[in-house]
Amino acid sequence: MFLYGSVYPIGKIATLSLPPILFAALRVLIIFIGILPFFRFKLPSKKLLPLLFAFSFVMGIGVYLPLYLALHISSVVSPIIVGAQLAVPFGLLLSFIFLKEKIYIKKWILISLSFLGIIIVSYSPNFINEWISLLLISIMAFFYALANILSRKLKDIDTISQIGWHSFLSILPLFFISFIFEGNPINFILP
Repeated sequence: MFLYGSVYPIGKIATLSLPPILFAALRVLIIFIGILPFFRFKLPSKKLLPLLFAFSFVMGIGVYLPLYLALHISSVVSPIIVGAQLAVPFGLLLSFIFLKEKIYIKKWILISLSFLGIIIVSYSPNFINEWISLLLISIMAFFYALANILSRKLKDIDTISQIGWHSFLSILPLFFISFIFEGNPINFILP
């Protein structure tokens, strides 16, 4: 849990010295290197390929890109942490739409109350000035929820393979997007 929670402060510190998209690409590269000893480059059945590619791009690009852009432009981290919690209601909504799960009003009320509690505990007067980063982190939360829904549809593919494929398939697109919008990544990595 500590490593998961450290994503936000470490990401904020890193995006002070590295462009955010480049940092997202480097993070995905580190994930891939870490998982590589356990990952087998075995493609699943053709039936699951479109879902695997969708999951890979949603998780690898749709989650990491807006996350690090939001951390980069935000002056404080607390709105980012609060906004990331939107993944829960987005996940409920998406599970209702795509997985046909029943969601009772009691569950919506409890999630709304917990989200309200997070806002109260971490409230900062700077929230209003952070609307762009809140929008970006809301986009990230939506993609994170969508990635979780897609992952559930990929239950025949083990977790190591899902992580391996999403990191492998996202590395080059993230470096390419970084090159287009932030300049040559080599200039930042090897100044």
